[in-house]
Amino acid sequence: MLEYPESAFVREDITVTDYQGVGVYVDDDGALCPTVVDVVDRIDFSEEPGRLYEPLMPTDGVNRTTDRPDLIRWYAARVGELAHDYIADYVDLTYEAEADDICDRIHDAVGIDADSGEVVEALDEYRHEEYVADDTVTQAQRDAKTLKSVWMDWADDHNVDWLQDTIRAEWRTIYKVEVDWDTRVGIRPDLIVWLDGDVTAVSLKTGYRITMAHRMQATITAKFEGAIDRVMIVRLDRDTETYEIEEPDGNEDWPTALLDVRFREEARKLFRALN
Repeated sequence: MLEYPESAFVREDITVTDYQGVGVYVDDDGALCPTVVDVVDRIDFSEEPGRLYEPLMPTDGVNRTTDRPDLIRWYAARVGELAHDYIADYVDLTYEAEADDICDRIHDAVGIDADSGEVVEALDEYRHEEYVADDTVTQAQRDAKTLKSVWMDWADDHNVDWLQDTIRAEWRTIYKVEVDWDTRVGIRPDLIVWLDGDVTAVSLKTGYRITMAHRMQATITAKFEGAIDRVMIVRLDRDTETYEIEEPDGNEDWPTALLDVRFREEARKLFRALN
């Protein structure tokens, strides 16, 4: 019989706030520790393979175009947030579900960021013969539930254990980056699971591809010593209702050393600027 580790992932009382447009975790000594995502966002991946922006490339083999890529991206980001919260609420009873709040934000943003009719029209154009609901919130809920279903396929295929004392969703902590100046960053793996005997940090992605930015985030999370044995990126594909997996392992397709150096440089500069 497997022996499960006692959970080291009790929710910490870490203050998370926004400071001059940067998301920060506030350390015990009052230091402002930028999030890994905010550090990565400062790095230019425009020349890297798997870049984060153009072009929009669906994965279901259908050639799609749109006159409003801004609306498609805006909508996809909201659906990704909603799917994360559906999954987090499902696996972790200590997680404060925010799915209703995200639906409210989608509803509020439509009319501020974009007109609901324009979003629905752009989706209808982009998805061709797929049925699109009459309102954006209903469609977002539908698409997020599809992503959750794909995630459940991954969990079933990998015999993931969702024990209450070991699983955590959106768990937050502060990681000290080894550089020449005391630098700390906030990390927040989407899921912490017990997988094949390892405490595994799972990074859920819902976009069209796994990018270099995603890989950098995973590489840094894998360096959080003493608690996490393994990091896995799981991309959930709404188009094909399938998933793909990548793990940072240091081979030539994962330039871990280069990603680490670039991240540490930006983390040090941003941490010093904040403090």
